[in-house]
Amino acid sequence: MPFIMVLLLLFPVALYAKTPKFFHCQQEDGRVVVQDRRCDITQLQQAQPKLKVSPKRQKKVKVKDQGSVKPLQTKAQNTYSNQDRSPYFVFGWDRFLPANWMLLKEEVGSIHHLLLSKSKFNGSNDFVSGIKLSVYSQTMRHQQQGAFSLALTLYHQIREQHSNQLIDSQFKSHERFKIFNIGYRINPSISALTEFYIDESNNDLFVLTIQSNQRNWSLNQILANEIISNL
Repeated sequence: MPFIMVLLLLFPVALYAKTPKFFHCQQEDGRVVVQDRRCDITQLQQAQPKLKVSPKRQKKVKVKDQGSVKPLQTKAQNTYSNQDRSPYFVFGWDRFLPANWMLLKEEVGSIHHLLLSKSKFNGSNDFVSGIKLSVYSQTMRHQQQGAFSLALTLYHQIREQHSNQLIDSQFKSHERFKIFNIGYRINPSISALTEFYIDESNNDLFVLTIQSNQRNWSLNQILANEIISNL
């Protein structure tokens, strides 16, 4: 018996070719393919289940009681509050009148006019030398304009009336009022200085005029300064 036949009889399985084994595997794009390798080589890895992570404990933030917070300390300022008004609206002005001086008070609506003079006079048209004080209170309410705007209006009225006799005009510093003035001549022998004291916080305006000849100017200036210091 030929040798090959003996081998076939003794080892019949070994000589036959192995039957291939195929696997049906799903690709990433969803297609199913047949391959001779196990699917775990090409198949997508299964998503690992997410571990539950316990939320972190939030730190408690302590909020200070606002009542315990101290405000910033600021230096006291030498100014008047919006509620403070001139003592003029509280006290009488007769106390400023020196002996042998005349005082005439006139009221035109909300406007007060005070005329003080050492010389006798019968009214505003007869007033020649002395001090005039006009008070415009709460101008926004009564004149529908701010105190500074009203002061400018009165200032320009003087400039137009005495355009040929103007002497000087300037601003002055004051802790409470905005002040500017205008000097002019009424006639060759009588000069005048009108100063505007503007309280912008309360819209009050004080217009003080010294009207005098050169000889009595210092006397009127003393009384004017006394009035100004008590505005």
